[in-house]
Amino acid sequence: MPLRIWRMKYGRHPLAGVPDTLPITATSYNLERSEAFTAVSHVVRSGLLESWDEDGWRVLTYGGRIGKRPVTVVFAVGLDSATVGIRSSIVDEATGEILPVPAPPHPARTVLPVVATA
Repeated sequence: MPLRIWRMKYGRHPLAGVPDTLPITATSYNLERSEAFTAVSHVVRSGLLESWDEDGWRVLTYGGRIGKRPVTVVFAVGLDSATVGIRSSIVDEATGEILPVPAPPHPARTVLPVVATA
């Protein structure tokens, strides 16, 4: 017991050297379960392509399609108290133009046969 107390008092802290930033995998995991991602999930066609941190935001890009048009779906996730929330944009890959989010396609309703009860 005394050795353990001495090590804690004079040694390095056990969590020293652990980065204080949130890992990319945790950010993408939480983003992909958010309402912001769900709102444009019908456009997204790939996993995480690229990410970087800039001015308190973590920017994550995903590949996607609107019809036959290839697009990049960009999300900015706030990392500190000054930048809270998630922002998203859809960018046309050919022109670099920011596009509006298209309405999600509604699945066709399947008409089930009526079963007679005896």
